[in-house]
Amino acid sequence: MGLSEEGEQLVADTEESFAAAREEHPEFDGVEAVTGSKFGEAYGLSYSGDMRWDVMEELGFQMYGPAADMEPNQGFFADVSEEQVEVLDAEVAVLFPIGYTLEELEEDPLLSSLDVVEEDRAVLLPDDGDLVMAFSAGSPLSIDVVLDELPEQLAEAVENLD
Repeated sequence: MGLSEEGEQLVADTEESFAAAREEHPEFDGVEAVTGSKFGEAYGLSYSGDMRWDVMEELGFQMYGPAADMEPNQGFFADVSEEQVEVLDAEVAVLFPIGYTLEELEEDPLLSSLDVVEEDRAVLLPDDGDLVMAFSAGSPLSIDVVLDELPEQLAEAVENLD
């Protein structure tokens, strides 16, 4: 396509955006986190290769131990049974519904019983709006939207660790 220079600049700009977000939020460094979802009667957990987790890792978070110990069954995603839902109970979690409303996610008895949710250390993304769509899209433009909105919500969640 003859656009390698523009592509390289886009990569550099994205890396700079992440570096600026990490610099602005050093409190993220080393905090154990997860990104997960509820869909149908199942739950899921994101891993490296899924932009949702990759963003968190780029911001300085590390994968919550029990979640990291699970085996992804689709390369970048693991199904989580009701009996395993505790793997979402990290220091911080970003949770979002797929095919559900935010209210239904909030009312889920298993998710709402987790300490991370009860102690306001979970960022619950609404089922509509720019952030949840950008968080799932994985493009340079969507990363800009995520970095404009998500770090402040994550900072509030990390603040509740104290």
